[in-house]
Amino acid sequence: MEAIKIRKRINSSSLTISNLDKFKGKDVEIIIITEQELLAENSPDRKGAKTKSVAGILERYKDPLKKAKEAIAWGLAVNGKYANS
Repeated sequence: MEAIKIRKRINSSSLTISNLDKFKGKDVEIIIITEQELLAENSPDRKGAKTKSVAGILERYKDPLKKAKEAIAWGLAVNGKYANS
């Protein structure tokens, strides 16, 4: 997909865009959105945003046999790294 991004202030109802030669003869879609709307859309705290939860996505990789080791894993790691110091 080829795309161009042009940012300019629109002062009239007529718009001239240069550098469109590569798009001649092709079907295109032109979307005009204000910069404020674009910033609001990409805002992390926007209200009503649809979000997808990744909770449980790694559930299939869990190993129940290692759950007991998780409780003491940090201690084992530190002990292994600094035991000879």
